[in-house]
Amino acid sequence: MTDIPVEQSPVLVDLANKRSQIIRAYGYIFTSELGNMVLEDIKTFCGVGKDPYTAGVFDQTAYNLGMQRVWLHIEARMSLEPMSETLQTIKESPNE
Repeated sequence: MTDIPVEQSPVLVDLANKRSQIIRAYGYIFTSELGNMVLEDIKTFCGVGKDPYTAGVFDQTAYNLGMQRVWLHIEARMSLEPMSETLQTIKESPNE
């Protein structure tokens, strides 16, 4: 099986472009003053920093973990580099 260069695969390029748009949108929305207020509200709502375990109530523990997962998803998106920039870096890097 031969590897297709990323820039020659329309599907991969489309996925990279969509990922880049989403990551930029997170940055655009959440880096403003109002965006930071919303982030803090989401962080509190999701129970970040609290123990998700509820003794004897497994459903509630699972729910709490799911809520915290939402925050982790947002946090991860905020720290990612858009894929188009990653692809550009790969293209510019010399092969070793």
